[in-house]
Amino acid sequence: MHLVMLESSGNQHYIFGSNRLAEAIGASQLTLEAGVDVAMRATDAVFATAFESASLRELTQKLHAQSWDCADAPTVINAMSGKALIAVPDRASGRRLVQKATQIAVTEMPGLQFSGFVSEGSFAWDDANYTLHDCSLEVHREITELRADAHQPIERYRQWPLADICATSGLPARGVHTDKGELVRASALALAKHRAIARWSERVKSLGSDKARIVERFADLEARFDKARKWAVIHADGNGLGRIFQSFAEKVDAVKPTRPGGAGSVPPNVHYARTLCEFSMAIDEATQAAFSAALCVFLDAEEGREPEAEVAVAGEEQKPGLVPVVPIILGGDDLTAITDANRALAFTAKFLRQYEQQTRASETIRALTEQQGLTACAGVAIIGRHYPFHHAYELAEALIGSAKSIKRHGGGSALDFHVLFDSLTPDLEDSRRCDSDDSTATRQYRLTMKPYVVSSQSSSDEDMAWVAPRQWDDLDKAAARLAQAINQGEMSTRALQRVREALQRGHAAGESAYNLMRPRQTAFTHWGELLTGSSDELFVDALTPSGEPARATRLLDVLEVCAQGWQL
Repeated sequence: MHLVMLESSGNQHYIFGSNRLAEAIGASQLTLEAGVDVAMRATDAVFATAFESASLRELTQKLHAQSWDCADAPTVINAMSGKALIAVPDRASGRRLVQKATQIAVTEMPGLQFSGFVSEGSFAWDDANYTLHDCSLEVHREITELRADAHQPIERYRQWPLADICATSGLPARGVHTDKGELVRASALALAKHRAIARWSERVKSLGSDKARIVERFADLEARFDKARKWAVIHADGNGLGRIFQSFAEKVDAVKPTRPGGAGSVPPNVHYARTLCEFSMAIDEATQAAFSAALCVFLDAEEGREPEAEVAVAGEEQKPGLVPVVPIILGGDDLTAITDANRALAFTAKFLRQYEQQTRASETIRALTEQQGLTACAGVAIIGRHYPFHHAYELAEALIGSAKSIKRHGGGSALDFHVLFDSLTPDLEDSRRCDSDDSTATRQYRLTMKPYVVSSQSSSDEDMAWVAPRQWDDLDKAAARLAQAINQGEMSTRALQRVREALQRGHAAGESAYNLMRPRQTAFTHWGELLTGSSDELFVDALTPSGEPARATRLLDVLEVCAQGWQL
């Protein structure tokens, strides 16, 4: 058997290359279909099989039911968003499979870089010498080199002087489509993305829950987001999957081999392939289940409304049960979503907790992770509605990098967030440092405690010291307490703003403004809860994300959540 890998690349640029919400949604659907629909259609065309399915659930059932040790037919080991792994009987049929799949992708998904590779090495299902794992390492390595040498899809769309220009992508126009009631010129990329929106609407029907449903009609969705003051781009990513796949050949022995019917032993490569398939599907199912469960945070249960009633977004009366969330990427251990900013942080924290819970509930995932399940980190970029999506996604990726510093402190799930109040994309580290007035100071001053820990696996005293002031639940409670005090007139927002402005001039100016403000806010008595246990000092001893000694304050984090004229 030879191994065929079909994989799309440059997905983020493809999805966020336009600032139009419709095109981002359509591109996400096409990326999903590249690894699922295109790969299965090509397999059926070459081998006369019947893997093409009307839904992911139906495809999952077919993968479970397929023959796993057939030497003269294809075996689909993996089929997910943007990627498929298929064992084929010989290299010639593998080449035909790659040719057919890439032909479909070029025709129906213009602009998406979609590549395929067939392994030179071959394996037998019962061969313990050259294994499926060895073959998998080969195709992963070779397809990376292949993509590096390949021409970019954008080179197919060179601009001629007399060609009309697409209204959104700047590429040569291929036709027209309707945008908010007007006919506009569109490139082949834009037209393909818009055609995919209807299929996206059908898919998201299965992603809701009993109490919350995603807006399915794009016109309704766009109307709501156009009126939102701020959006949030959320990007979440699982922790430790790379290490699991690198050592999968050793870890797979922890999963008990099973054979349909219960008769006979399971060949080693069959066991590897089935376990890899089940593990990939289990992660995908856990991510989708966590997403669906987290939607409940958008429903207003605290004000005594019925569970089906929905929170009004941006002052607009909404239909019961509909939530303002757009899943752009939802597959494997990845989530990228665009949502109204009001409940974005609560949604993200809920998703991370649900992801841990769902992965712990999977027997296959528990067996491969020493019964611990998986954790994840997330970045939330809160932006104005006209801010470019691709810049917001890059910021969210940088925030994930900050959140993943929890791996150096015992592990767990964490989130980081940043609120943009202008159009400039910040350097995170520079924006979070506070200038010191003392040139001889040995410790740096920081304007934030970020990232925040949703769950921790820390055990050592040093790791616990890093985690203690960064508890997400503590920040959430402090923000709620401050919001209550502001609403009841116990705290002056103008006084808090003066402290915020003073902190931009240096830590000494900020401390001076705080010491001047605090005695005057006599009605507010929860300073210790607001400032990480210290009511006398604005800055407290803390550790940076990398573990270096520092002085940091949590005040601005709380203000970003609840006291800037709008609430998250």
